[in-house]
Amino acid sequence: MNTVRIAMAGTLAAVVGVVTVVVGLALADTGDGHGEKYAVHINFNEEYTEADLQEAADILRTFDADVDMAILESFPPQGSAIIESDDADVCDAVQAAFEGKDYVRDVSCEPYTPVDGDGDEPVTNDNNE
Repeated sequence: MNTVRIAMAGTLAAVVGVVTVVVGLALADTGDGHGEKYAVHINFNEEYTEADLQEAADILRTFDADVDMAILESFPPQGSAIIESDDADVCDAVQAAFEGKDYVRDVSCEPYTPVDGDGDEPVTNDNNE
């Protein structure tokens, strides 16, 4: 019985973490309209420190000074950010910047695709017609 409760708590924590990252990405999608947008995802390893998380955010700011990195507080954590750049090779540069960092398991970078619109649509309730 306790095993089931622990598994359910772990599943709930994972769902809350994913929702946190999605909301964080939506809030972070506030670029100034210059350049293309790229989604960056960083999978940290078990040996990360809080200083490493800050260093990763600082590295991303070298590509986009206004970037905010959302952290999924799982173990190990995952970082996500949307950067803007005019450099078509920015993803290669991002991956190179994290290469060899002992606290990073892997990094992915790809053109950003918004989920269901740009987030500026009003919220409606179609049940009250």
